Amino acid sequence: MRKVLSIAFFLFSMLNWGLSQQRPQFTHYLFQQIAYNPAYAGAKGYLQSGLSVRSQWLGLEGGPRSAQVNVHSALRNNRVALGLQAQTDRLGPSKYTQLQVIYAYRVQLNDIRFSAGVQAGMENYRVDWTKLDLEEPIDDAFPNGGASWWSPVIGVGVMAQGSHWYAGLSCPYLLEQELFYESADALFTRRLRHVYAMAGAEWPVTAEWRFLAATLFSSVWTNQTASGPASWDLYGSFFYRDLFLAGLSWQTGIPFWTPGMGLGQSAGLFAVVQLENGLRFGLSFDAPLSRLAQPAFGSLEWTVGYEWNVRASRIATPRFFW
Repeated sequence: MRKVLSIAFFLFSMLNWGLSQQRPQFTHYLFQQIAYNPAYAGAKGYLQSGLSVRSQWLGLEGGPRSAQVNVHSALRNNRVALGLQAQTDRLGPSKYTQLQVIYAYRVQLNDIRFSAGVQAGMENYRVDWTKLDLEEPIDDAFPNGGASWWSPVIGVGVMAQGSHWYAGLSCPYLLEQELFYESADALFTRRLRHVYAMAGAEWPVTAEWRFLAATLFSSVWTNQTASGPASWDLYGSFFYRDLFLAGLSWQTGIPFWTPGMGLGQSAGLFAVVQLENGLRFGLSFDAPLSRLAQPAFGSLEWTVGYEWNVRASRIATPRFFW
């Protein structure tokens, strides 16, 4: 039964890729902002690294499995920042892997820091049709074996940061590609352009506690229509003495105002421990709110990161939000 569900889900995704989200999203977005906006590179003024691994829709065979790793830092003049990131995502018989380099330039105006970033690299997308359990062993709609494509990836972004807030806008995937499969029905996949808007702020509650709130809006932008389906993700959390963070997340997965579509895609809990030596660990669990709640019981994600010279840098430079 699980194989049937996974195959049905993959085929449904293929038919709707031209009108839906394709890129993975992480619950630990607060600590992986560079995955969405290249302007975030070097935001804290010192060397940062991070790794996030996500298993989505556990219990559903062939569900998405995503991983993202990055390292980035501001240079000595604190205006230029460089970074490197890699990402992989697997869904059923399909998988893509990408590697990108990042460049960001920052300008300080009074208490606000403005930054602009660009990223470029290559992406490999491949499909192994032999992993599908077809009812008919010979089906002209599915080619024998697999297929693989290489394509360039280019993205841009801008961001403004204050001591207790940030806001940004980015398009990390500017290019659209159409990938054709050699089959009787001429199946094809269109890799779509994605845009993101993000914002966040913090408020002191006591001398040791702070409340953090953030939002991430994402949408596809195609050549055929003005825009595709959008998703609005909300995060609220409490931070204790810069050491422990715990909070709630809500992912709509669809425009939240659409009638009859329920409460969105998922809601979750996340917690992060950030040690004084710069080491960070995090774990999150999302419970599905959509129809996937029947075959799938949730999504699990863990993250780890490290910040070099964190104590010395905090003394030498002003602390900026996240």
